[in-house]
Amino acid sequence: FVRGFAVRVTAAGRKTFLLVYVTDEGRERRQKIGDFGPLTVSAARDMARTLRNKVASGADPFAEQRERRAEADAARTKDAATLGGLLGAYVALLKRKGKATAGKVEGEIERTVRVPFKTLWKAPAASVTLDDLTRITAKLARAGKWRQAEKTRSYLRAAYTAAVSARGNTTAADLFEGFEHVENVARDLATIDRPGDINEARPKRALSQGELAAYWQRIKDMPAPH
Repeated sequence: FVRGFAVRVTAAGRKTFLLVYVTDEGRERRQKIGDFGPLTVSAARDMARTLRNKVASGADPFAEQRERRAEADAARTKDAATLGGLLGAYVALLKRKGKATAGKVEGEIERTVRVPFKTLWKAPAASVTLDDLTRITAKLARAGKWRQAEKTRSYLRAAYTAAVSARGNTTAADLFEGFEHVENVARDLATIDRPGDINEARPKRALSQGELAAYWQRIKDMPAPH
């Protein structure tokens, strides 16, 4: 005999073994053990006895199972949040905002990222590094497609920025669900310099908001109008 060991029978005749117990906090739980057929009554009773012993020691098997499932769901969501998914969400955001360039951006991302970098496209966005993104723009630059390289850089930066700022944004939060853990590694993608450009050897990047504010504080009181 195992206290709380029970069988639930549905209208269709399906029989499921349960352990009914009350936690230390007074909550009643109905922990599923398994279905009759795959499990015999004897095997189910032994499993119920093991669960009952855990309950007696203060554990809550139902809550533990729910936590394991939540962790597994989170892991699957994280694995499904790929670079391709992130860029797709960015294109969807452009379409939602009614941007006329959304279709063009989608086509260019297809040609410059998805087709030539199939493995990277399917990689979890959280595992993508700055070096990975640089390979994308470097391939275009080596082919002499300077303008395309710079546009692709712009799309990558914009997509990552949209992802990390989507939380709490009613316009974008649902599109970037699952990307909350992604860091903005595209932020440091340098501008694309063609051979012969002035200061070619010096890397370029846009100022951050903080840097721009500091720069403005330094120059705003200078006498020269320009």
